[in-house]
Amino acid sequence: MRNYDNLYIDGAWATPSSLQTITIVSTDSGPIGTMPLAQRADVDAAVDAARRAFEGPAGWARLTPAARAEALHCFSDAVDDHGAEFARGSGPATPQPAAAASPAQLLRSCDDVIDNLHTVEHVCPARGQVGVVGVVVPWSFPQMQGFITICTALVAGCPVAVKPTAVVTPYSEAVFDDFLPDYFLLAEAAVESRLPAGALNIVPGIPALGAYVVTHSRIDRIALTGHRCRSPVIRPPGWTDSLAGRISEWTATRPGRPSRLPA
Repeated sequence: MRNYDNLYIDGAWATPSSLQTITIVSTDSGPIGTMPLAQRADVDAAVDAARRAFEGPAGWARLTPAARAEALHCFSDAVDDHGAEFARGSGPATPQPAAAASPAQLLRSCDDVIDNLHTVEHVCPARGQVGVVGVVVPWSFPQMQGFITICTALVAGCPVAVKPTAVVTPYSEAVFDDFLPDYFLLAEAAVESRLPAGALNIVPGIPALGAYVVTHSRIDRIALTGHRCRSPVIRPPGWTDSLAGRISEWTATRPGRPSRLPA
């Protein structure tokens, strides 16, 4: 059993704004841990940390590609140290492909891009860093799709606020999901590797919290899987067409070549 009491915000474990917790139940083996459920105040704290990492003179976005590459390699090594602890081959909605890359491989497939400095220097200034990225992790393939998205943003120098989804009913005391603990393992690796503060922030919560992330005024870009025009989470109450330009449906073509679909 892995019992987590804190959220990962601004490079450290942070006390959540609420005492609300939930039991994580594996679809294969029963209860595997507990975790806090983030609230809006926690998302605000995560976004504030990401903004400092983007706008600060020594923040993640201001690091040279070589410095980001070194930090991401250390991060990948720490993730690799936890390799046996990450979920494999099962999930609440769609099973993870048996041949799917490991979390460390997913990270390395992106951070290896940054080693080719002339390519990074050529591409990034041309496109520009979009700013703080809000990552709404999908329910299907949550490990693979979430990690690829996080890597892509970090490589580009964009700090991220990640909202893994805990699909629960209002009165539920448990969530059936093998992959939610993976995001806490990712946070452990970030702490161990001393990933710069604010680059990565993880605030798991119920689906309604995703709507708050999508409409957050201090997030510059939203990364998600799903159709931006149909999902009630992606088109929550208060949606305006002016928000549409912040939505990107992200994907990755093959290792070492991250890309995104047009907004």
